[in-house]
Amino acid sequence: GMSLTINGKINIPDGKRVPKGFDYKRHLLKSGISATMYAQSNNIEIGSSRNINPLMMVGISLRKRITNTVKMCLPKEQAALLSGMLIGYTEDMSDEVANAFSDAGLSHLTAVSGMNIAFIVFPLVFLFKKMHLSQKISNIITIGILILFLFITGFSPSVARAVIMAVIILVGQLLKRETEIFTSISFALILLLIYNPYTLFDIGFQLSFAATLSLVLFYKYIKSKLDFKFLPSLVSDVLAATISAQLGVVLISAMYFNKISIISLISNLLVVPLVEVLTILGIVMVLVGQIAIIPAEFLGLVCNTFLSFILYVAKISSQ
Repeated sequence: GMSLTINGKINIPDGKRVPKGFDYKRHLLKSGISATMYAQSNNIEIGSSRNINPLMMVGISLRKRITNTVKMCLPKEQAALLSGMLIGYTEDMSDEVANAFSDAGLSHLTAVSGMNIAFIVFPLVFLFKKMHLSQKISNIITIGILILFLFITGFSPSVARAVIMAVIILVGQLLKRETEIFTSISFALILLLIYNPYTLFDIGFQLSFAATLSLVLFYKYIKSKLDFKFLPSLVSDVLAATISAQLGVVLISAMYFNKISIISLISNLLVVPLVEVLTILGIVMVLVGQIAIIPAEFLGLVCNTFLSFILYVAKISSQ
């Protein structure tokens, strides 16, 4: 948000230099950047004025508080994983761990999406009911919290999609309108592309929408085929969700990363049932940590057990 006066030469970035190669120009356009500049430090003057969205300031501040609390309560690797799971912050994650999660088919754990939004919305709905708030007030508060969460996570396409869809459902309830899932997905898609058409070429954007659409189309059918008497409901749920999502993203993953994880069914079966418990525990740990760090560290011990198991599964599966 600082004002800068910079003296340098503006360049238009190169596009593809070789067929099917990396397109640097398109890569920058996805973030709304249309030019680059090289400048020496003595050609940069920092001004005194600041111009930044207040919500963005609050979001950045809360993100720092969350990651700092997590770091104080957990070892380095486990803290990086939990930060990724809670708010999609993966900058502290080592390349080794990130590659292990990719090879094990578990990268979705650190990509904040619809599941994380559900873990925010459902507890809030439960809490507001206990407080006897009207649906109008509770939905408006929930929408405000979701928009703030969007600023905390830095507007990644997967979070934006999930938040837009959740807001559509909440607004629909206020207007007494029934939600239609394909309309919600389409509306989120159009809204994001109006904001920046080049988002279409973002890998996270493509994976998020492909996985969501695939879940909607195939989950019920696959679940019905897996409903065997000897198979627990939790196992069939995880398998159906994993297979459905993989059907949507497998070709995109193969195209961009030149690999397909063939062990993802097993790794997801071992890990996914823990995610809900771990996410809720992590949120409680962060909230408690804002008041007193010692009880938060005790919760961190429980989180550490689950996180260590997930890291172990990822590393073994990736081999």
